[in-house]
Amino acid sequence: MGIDPYFAPYEYIDQKGNLRGFDLDVLKAISSHMGFKFEIRQYPFSELMYAITSHQVDLAISALVITPERSEIVDFTTPYFRAQLSFLARAKDQNRFRYIKDIANQRLCVQSESSSAYKGSSYTQNLVAVVDIFEGIDKLGAGECDVLLDDRFVNLFYLNNNPKAPFVELQETLPDEDCGIAVAKDNPGL
Repeated sequence: MGIDPYFAPYEYIDQKGNLRGFDLDVLKAISSHMGFKFEIRQYPFSELMYAITSHQVDLAISALVITPERSEIVDFTTPYFRAQLSFLARAKDQNRFRYIKDIANQRLCVQSESSSAYKGSSYTQNLVAVVDIFEGIDKLGAGECDVLLDDRFVNLFYLNNNPKAPFVELQETLPDEDCGIAVAKDNPGL
């Protein structure tokens, strides 16, 4: 099983070095119910689709939004939850970015190969690709991007665990999207 371990609360490494998160809990419940064991392999999010199609892993679970582009190269299970994207901005800029339309032509940090990258391009062509939320937060704080677009639960997890961080979530969010477990198209047994 492939995951990106830097996408809390879905998958993350806790203070003791243990892998934790919602997606792991889902997978443990499924494996218990169906009677199979799994091995976890960690990949950057941008490499998960390749890991499946090259058969490095049998499946990937990492809050993967089911998109037409991804569905061309992998199959997905029935959706197991709905995700939502939200925007973070520097607290001092919260009045500057009150509505999604205010993001037009601004520098928008998005995670490479993610739903935020696909959706972000609808609002601005000035995308700043990042590996994960931590790089996005660093770039946002340094002024290398004006707004960060990421999964709402990821953004809220960061803000709740860093209450003194100088960032705020913008009021407007994007519509919910279905997430599923991805498997190779030529592996129908899964």
